[in-house]
Amino acid sequence: SEASVRQRVARMTRQGVIRIWATTTPTALGFLSASLCIKVTKGDHQAIAEQIAGLPGIDFVSLCIGAYDINVDVLAEGREELYDVLVRKIRAIEGVGQTDVMIHNTVIRDTLDRTLLRD
Repeated sequence: SEASVRQRVARMTRQGVIRIWATTTPTALGFLSASLCIKVTKGDHQAIAEQIAGLPGIDFVSLCIGAYDINVDVLAEGREELYDVLVRKIRAIEGVGQTDVMIHNTVIRDTLDRTLLRD
């Protein structure tokens, strides 16, 4: 019944099993989307990542294993705003070392669907 489905969805939402939301496509609205790869030179990686996560325009931050320590996705209204976030805000954080920027030029796939690799 509809009532039992609503109850099930409400329970799974409370438990954090599912999230329901609407989203926009920022690049279709004229925003610039970029990924930043950051090497940390000193300090607590998580504290630096949390500091970056608190900046405006930052919509994804993760700690990484590999050539870089932190990965950041940023949305900006243009190149000046991207420059401001990268140079004046992120690079100003103590412990942030080398940063590489990848501006998303043409998006091939952007989905909230998650595909798990299985045998």
